[in-house]
Amino acid sequence: LIFISLFKKSKIILHFSGLGFFYVNNSIIFKFIRLIIELTFKHLKKNSTFCIFENLDDFDYFTKSKKIFKINNCLHIRGVGVDVNRFKKVQKKHYQFTVLMVSRITEEKGVNDFLNCYSLFSQDNRFKFILIGQYEKSKKNEILINKKNIFKKNKNFEYYKWRSDIKKFYDIANVSVLPSYREGLSVFLLESLASGLPVICSNVIGNKNLVKNDYNGYLVNINSPNEIRDSIMLLFQNKNKYNELSLNSRKLSEELYNENIILQNFSKFLRENKIL
Repeated sequence: LIFISLFKKSKIILHFSGLGFFYVNNSIIFKFIRLIIELTFKHLKKNSTFCIFENLDDFDYFTKSKKIFKINNCLHIRGVGVDVNRFKKVQKKHYQFTVLMVSRITEEKGVNDFLNCYSLFSQDNRFKFILIGQYEKSKKNEILINKKNIFKKNKNFEYYKWRSDIKKFYDIANVSVLPSYREGLSVFLLESLASGLPVICSNVIGNKNLVKNDYNGYLVNINSPNEIRDSIMLLFQNKNKYNELSLNSRKLSEELYNENIILQNFSKFLRENKIL
């Protein structure tokens, strides 16, 4: 589609959910791929190219830093939004403090940090860890898969490839964890906020747009399972702090990430640029 637009006079809309692994890996080959991608974007017809960015860092990178796209032709929409009527804050009724992660099972999603953090709680039945997500079969992921299979034998660890009834896991969880290396704007975190869950996530692009440290969660360094553990214990030991962060998560979701607000802004952008 991009290459067709180079030769044909037509409007094109590019949607950036997140730059992902291409902008995490700094090997020579990936730097070269990034260069090719950005040179291609620069040759698009700037007046007829419109871009939708789900996180502010990507928006700033392409419009202000690299000046690849015209800022007036771009929109930052705060992700895809979330149905705040479906995902709601509920009263927890179980005795275990449940830690939830929903993600692809890959190294760059920080799954190893999650598993290493769990190992620090594996003998403590006051806590339960739940990991949900498909894993990609590769040599790189074999360590993660083997470690996950070992932990599955424990009573306070659960793994599911995927579940259609995902909402029930938000309803029983106490906190969400996502120690990824880079994000667009995670649907998992958006749904966690709407469910009133404090979030512990890595202090990286995408995540830090959703989580304000000590307001609705905690930001930790990548490759830092001990920091995740410490943050979990802060929430576990201080009920007032937990309730404060929980309420703030729901508040942020209603004010900024309601899918109705996102759709209204998106429709307005399309109308103003005569795309609809």
